[in-house]
Amino acid sequence: MKKGISPIFAAALIIALTVTFSLVVNSFISSLSGQQREKIEDLRSCSGARIKIESVACENDLVRIYVKNTGSVQLGNFSVYIKMGNHKMINETPSLSKDIINPGEFALIETRAPYSGLLERVEITSKLCPGVKDTFTSDIKEVYCE
Repeated sequence: MKKGISPIFAAALIIALTVTFSLVVNSFISSLSGQQREKIEDLRSCSGARIKIESVACENDLVRIYVKNTGSVQLGNFSVYIKMGNHKMINETPSLSKDIINPGEFALIETRAPYSGLLERVEITSKLCPGVKDTFTSDIKEVYCE
């Protein structure tokens, strides 16, 4: 007499394990595709996003960046990159005249200059729409901070 599990029970166990494994994999893949769908929707909503630095001024150590939303979607949550000689600075939370800039509107972004001297490069980036940015360089106009 042989001892062990019956072939029917073994087959049922294999089927149950296979179904369970399939459900776990399906759940994992569904969550990944949902995340990818959200990213694609975010990118689509930002496809009409544009920002333009209209002018840059410096009063003492306060850098004032006047921007215009030239796109078709709202922008906000900006970061500012400043380069002055060998000195670089990124301000993730600059002062804004408005939280959200609607299409066609102007806004003022202010941040402190890290040092005195020529502003070689000022770059603003919207974190609401990554990749949407504009750059002002000293080739356009020389701006000095004291």
